[in-house]
Amino acid sequence: MIPSRSPNGLEVRAAAELRAAGRRLEGHAAVFGCPAPIGSFTETIRAGAFRASLATPGLDVLALVDHDPGRLLARTSSGTLRLAEDGRGLAFSLDVPDTQLGHDVLALARRGDLGGCSFGFRVQDEAWPARDQRELRAVDLVEISIVHAFPAYSQTTVQARARGTEADAAILARRPLPGGAVMGVLARLARFLAPELRRGVVGTVGFAMMSQAPAVNARLAENLSTITACVNAISSTIGTLPAYVYQQDVAGRTEAPTHPVSRLIRAPNVRQTWPDWVEWTLAQCLLHGNALSIIEWDGAGRVTALVPVPWQNVLVSLLPNGRLAFDVVQFIAPWGGTGQPTRYLDDEVFHLKDRSDDGFLGRSRLSRAPDVLGQAHALQEYQAGVWRNNATPGGVLSTPSVLSPEAAERIAQSFKDNYAGTGNARKTVVLEQGLTWTAMAVSPEDAEVLASRRFTVEELCRLYQVPPPIVQDYSHGTFTNTQQAALWFAQLTLTPWVRKIEAEFARSVFGDGAEFHLEIDLSGLMRGDYSARWAAYAIAVDKGILTPDEVREAEGYNPRGDAARVTTGTPDA
Repeated sequence: MIPSRSPNGLEVRAAAELRAAGRRLEGHAAVFGCPAPIGSFTETIRAGAFRASLATPGLDVLALVDHDPGRLLARTSSGTLRLAEDGRGLAFSLDVPDTQLGHDVLALARRGDLGGCSFGFRVQDEAWPARDQRELRAVDLVEISIVHAFPAYSQTTVQARARGTEADAAILARRPLPGGAVMGVLARLARFLAPELRRGVVGTVGFAMMSQAPAVNARLAENLSTITACVNAISSTIGTLPAYVYQQDVAGRTEAPTHPVSRLIRAPNVRQTWPDWVEWTLAQCLLHGNALSIIEWDGAGRVTALVPVPWQNVLVSLLPNGRLAFDVVQFIAPWGGTGQPTRYLDDEVFHLKDRSDDGFLGRSRLSRAPDVLGQAHALQEYQAGVWRNNATPGGVLSTPSVLSPEAAERIAQSFKDNYAGTGNARKTVVLEQGLTWTAMAVSPEDAEVLASRRFTVEELCRLYQVPPPIVQDYSHGTFTNTQQAALWFAQLTLTPWVRKIEAEFARSVFGDGAEFHLEIDLSGLMRGDYSARWAAYAIAVDKGILTPDEVREAEGYNPRGDAARVTTGTPDA
């Protein structure tokens, strides 16, 4: 099961069966009677569950791409989408439109590159034969979507659905408890949040149902160089900072180099170094809003490893006791299939999260600003199309004579074949029949696009609170404000993330009340600033804060003894 979270109130289930038949796409979006593991329970769809919904007068079910209402393929009201129940499940057939979107979807389907389709619905009637068994008896069908998803059940066409935390609470609240007990808080949540969300789109962030902009997933977002630069700047920089484990007592603190966590700083797991793990963790959190690593312990209760788990492989549930449970599907092979889900409680995982709306899970910054991401991606695609197709003319052909329509068409086609496109850029133009060439300046529209792209860089930097000079945007830079930007980056961008990591280590790895804690040393930022670093050392030695040998140790030199101490100024009296 590959989860995603969205508050649009729909359940979404993905299916692997999808085939192209001429200009149509056909398949089954759901299979009756097929058990589907959904977190802590198994779910089946009863035959006839869609019958009432399909018989609704004026029913208008949409066929979308990736649940995006801005990418419509067909709809039942126009007759381009046909739905029916058969002996297998919910069958569909849609006429692919003669648009670029339709051509792309059809080409991917014929190549077998699409993962399948999914459908969105709301539950009308359900039954719980047992606490771990749920049967859907009647649902309202809302939409079906062509998605890029991975089938979770090889024996059927149904893929596991992903749920949001609120939806999990609603489902569990409707589940019968032993002795007729009622989960009061969760029951109240169920009344407010009864519609659920399931989605089969891998790693989708952004909420298409709530915004006119298309949903932008993490992979697509990283295609924007500013997003990649911001994520790299934060994650890589913190990954390079030195980290230490200290023991706190009444006399102060002392470094604990033999503590098990100190060994983690050298090698968190068998596949990653400390900089790699920190970089991965922060990148996951910056792109998905959450990052998860499983804490492994030895028989004596000492932490031995932090094993990273991609957030797409995590399903989060709210338990009746108020704790979070993380159902993790781990990889069997680096590039292969997945194994059975394993449940971990919140004190068995390292869970770093971005700003949360509910106190349980972080929310991706990409999902908070889908319009900003969508517009940035649209501008990038537009400019790429201009360069790829050379669609904007660089000049005008003119002649004093009157050309017949055939001659004008021939000249235009010849000019296009010989001089249009990036492959023909800067070729020498040969004119005939008295033709003259008049060059055109950059159009106001293209100038506006260029200005908009520069502004988009600033917008995306604001999203991650990264000063533009840090990502090599010097359009407003001077020596003074660029130097100040580095200080802002350390104080306002890096420090909050460093504190989050230290606090999560205290919660999950060390435990409440522990006398040990992790500290990430931000002074490591001066490692690349030779003059500033030694100026700070000079002040520390001059004021008696550090000895020369302590400075030498920090710089990796062998100590020389107190006899070699050199005073650079007059010590305080």
